[in-house]
Amino acid sequence: MPQHIKLSELVYLIEDTLYEKFDNKLFWIVAETSDIRNYYQKGWCFLKLLEKDSPPLTPSPPKSPQRGDFPTPLPKGKWDSKSDGKVPPSGRTMSSGHRASIAGGRGAGRGAVIAQIEAVIWRQNYHIIGNFESVTGRKFEKNIEVLLKVRVTFSAKYGRLNLEILEIDHSYTLGKIELEKQEILDKLVKDNPKTVSCVDGEYFTFNKKLQLPIVIQKIALISAPNSDGYNDFVHELTANRNGYKFFIDDYLTQIQGQNADQLIIGQLEKIIGSTIKYDVVVIVRGGGSQLDFRSFDTYNIGKTIAGYTIPVITGIGHERNVSIADLMSNLSVKTPTKAAAEIIAHNQLFEEQIIGLKTRLFESTADRLIKNRDALNEITLQFKSTTKNFLTLSKYKLDNFVTIVRHLNPNNVLARGYAVVLFKNKILTNPDLLKLGSDMKTILKNSIIESRITKKILATKAQRHKETQR
Repeated sequence: MPQHIKLSELVYLIEDTLYEKFDNKLFWIVAETSDIRNYYQKGWCFLKLLEKDSPPLTPSPPKSPQRGDFPTPLPKGKWDSKSDGKVPPSGRTMSSGHRASIAGGRGAGRGAVIAQIEAVIWRQNYHIIGNFESVTGRKFEKNIEVLLKVRVTFSAKYGRLNLEILEIDHSYTLGKIELEKQEILDKLVKDNPKTVSCVDGEYFTFNKKLQLPIVIQKIALISAPNSDGYNDFVHELTANRNGYKFFIDDYLTQIQGQNADQLIIGQLEKIIGSTIKYDVVVIVRGGGSQLDFRSFDTYNIGKTIAGYTIPVITGIGHERNVSIADLMSNLSVKTPTKAAAEIIAHNQLFEEQIIGLKTRLFESTADRLIKNRDALNEITLQFKSTTKNFLTLSKYKLDNFVTIVRHLNPNNVLARGYAVVLFKNKILTNPDLLKLGSDMKTILKNSIIESRITKKILATKAQRHKETQR
């Protein structure tokens, strides 16, 4: 019979070897998460960590902690731990209850798995998941590249090797997210020069350059059905204290999760295909998870919004970061309520302008009336003065005319020694009508003389003057 040893002896040998190699050492590693199994009530999380061939470019790890810091010694007696983290330093009692296995190998092509290992987060460190999600705004789920502080653990009883995760570096993930977003933004600028440009770090899009209508009334609203974001936006808009009326058409769809960006794009296409001429399109989210905003950070959603022919307003509820959808839209605000408030403020500005014009019109009209009244009073005074002068002069002329007429009265003429000659009972104005032997009458002041012509002498002007002066 061949020489042999017990299984336990071999396992303990492996355990001792691992203990000798990894005891009191911590490591910072970069890996991709997979097969996450969360036990919320117990405070456990089991997952698999992967490394794939030709990984994408990643940002440098943060200054603290750095990968250059390992191996970092742990106090004696803490090479491994159970869920309570308290196990004596005996090489025979390491990590009972931990599930782990390791497998590795070259992938067949780009993106193939070249290394993987089981990992675990125990109760005493379970809070790091919540911290990660709170700081990064991203759910701790599969397919995330993370920077982890780990230690190697082995269970002799179960034959399981795994990595216990002690810390998750938030700054690394945030940098990774920003790097991925920047790559998408650069691609948008490169592929769509007619609709997207970047000047000094500021993005300009076709949609951003669209002029908002003077008054916004017809609104196409993209949101999740019965979400808090939808309710907040509609309530804020319809209950506005100004009494403005709005016409809102709902285009409800899933706005987070897998393929949500394509569903949003589908609603945008549906709006363009409608016969309604909308003033704006509003995209809001709220009331759901604060961790999944990836549907607003995709290339396709950015391209669609950037070239959209109706002004787009986003209020997707992200308090910390600005999404690609925000950068490409005409106007971006933090929450659905603020989106509604911006629309109300826009319309209120128009109302204030109208009220201002009304006020200026009234003031201008009042000023013009005052000026015209003063001018009219001046004209009235001039008219009165001119009329008075005209009447005075006219009265003077009339008095003179009356005097002249009075002097020309036949009775007054006769009284002054003049006579009236009648020939054939008509006043004689042409002495040539008188012939020798003609009868005539001469009317004086107090008498009438009838006579017959016996002699007629033609007199010159001088002779007539001489006769009248006697």
